Amino acid sequence: MINVYKVQKGETFLSIARKFNVNAEGLKHDNNFQGELFEGARIIIRPSKAVYTVKPFEKLSDIALKLNVNVQKLMDANYLKKPFVFAGQVLIIPSDDE
Repeated sequence: MINVYKVQKGETFLSIARKFNVNAEGLKHDNNFQGELFEGARIIIRPSKAVYTVKPFEKLSDIALKLNVNVQKLMDANYLKKPFVFAGQVLIIPSDDE
């Protein structure tokens, strides 16, 4: 189910992504945003089937191994250009058919 959300004052893609437990880069991509959000903007939020929250000091390769997922597929599902992640980041776990 796709939700439409009205952006509140001071919110960012990251704060909204954390609120809805989705990936911030995916949120930007789904909404075709190039710049900053603004109060009152309406954005689409697609709930993820399965997500993983990065823990301190984890590397993408470690997460891929733990989840038994190919690193490149994990990068593609999360719109990552480089294999770097940060603690607290929410990653979409791609399914076998993706």
